[in-house]
Amino acid sequence: ISIRHLGYIMDGVIDTTSDAIKLWAPSYENYILEALGDQMTRFKLDMEVENDYYDMMLEMWQRAIQKIKQINE
Repeated sequence: ISIRHLGYIMDGVIDTTSDAIKLWAPSYENYILEALGDQMTRFKLDMEVENDYYDMMLEMWQRAIQKIKQINE
């Protein structure tokens, strides 16, 4: 699964052309699900992110992966 980020939607306003958006868009999130056995799947995430957003995204993904794990157990 691959997601291409092109901008923001905030308060109903779509922004794909501002200078702030142009600093990072387009960027990509790639999710790879790999079957390892009868009931095991490896989940991999490959993501492009600007250095300014790296810590924020890392923290959000740590929480998201825990949620994904809870849902699947």
